[in-house]
Amino acid sequence: MGKGCKKTAEVALEGIRARAGAMRAQADAVRAEDPDGVHDMRVASRRLRAAVDEYRPALDKKASKALLKHVRAVTRTLGRPRELDVMLETLAKHRDTFKGEARTAANHALRRIRARRRAVAMSCREAAAIASGAQFEELLETLLASAAPSSECLLDHARRSLKKKFDRLCNAYKSWKETGNEERLHEVRIAFKKLRYACEVHARIYGDRMTRFLKRLKDVQQLLGDWNDLRVLRLELTDIAWELPDPMRAGLPTLIAAIGRPCAELETAFAAHAEQFFSKSRRRGARQLFQTPAISCPCCSPPKKEP
Repeated sequence: MGKGCKKTAEVALEGIRARAGAMRAQADAVRAEDPDGVHDMRVASRRLRAAVDEYRPALDKKASKALLKHVRAVTRTLGRPRELDVMLETLAKHRDTFKGEARTAANHALRRIRARRRAVAMSCREAAAIASGAQFEELLETLLASAAPSSECLLDHARRSLKKKFDRLCNAYKSWKETGNEERLHEVRIAFKKLRYACEVHARIYGDRMTRFLKRLKDVQQLLGDWNDLRVLRLELTDIAWELPDPMRAGLPTLIAAIGRPCAELETAFAAHAEQFFSKSRRRGARQLFQTPAISCPCCSPPKKEP
């Protein structure tokens, strides 16, 4: 492999700038506490973090660390507002299926969750300020200016990185299968997200095969996302029960049990889909995909022999 892969630096500049722009574009919507804006900025922050991580061979370590500190602050600061937004949406969507005391408890819970959401309104303004601030812009430009030809080829880095994240996902899934533990399933969900964002970063160097793989991955991940929404709501309702007076609390056990049923159904659905996704042939196919990018790197390909 030749010294100094220019391709890594070129792709890093384009990818990081685009993802930073996508995150900053949501600043006004986040200030206005628009749920979609909060969601989109948080997802964009995760994608930006993934891009910086995937392109790190071509970036200055100190500059990367400084920018990532600010991006993580955006992700973290929007965590609770986003969580509560999803709870409100999920509980409102299911409320019409509840009867009697459970319906009354759902109405009480909605009021409590709305109050908790109002209490973290400042977090949205803080995240928007970080994303649109001059310091973030300065750190971003410093990082981009540090991009330089790397001794590690972009394709080689993608191969290693995607295989590593896929292996972690397989291990997390195996652990959950062995234990059935809810926390282990949550770890599977996180591993899915990390692999997905990394695959998205490198998607264009893998072509249509990666597009098809990402579709399968998203289909399975969506089940876990829906499962987690109900799981987090169930935990919040359990916490709310301690705040409510006895008359209001009466229907909460029934409500929590009602939320638990679709949660369990989604876990079962995930298990069925995961059997296919993690089958021996699919695992072999994924690893083969990661090892065979659809393009070659002009910087690192062996030089052609003179005729």
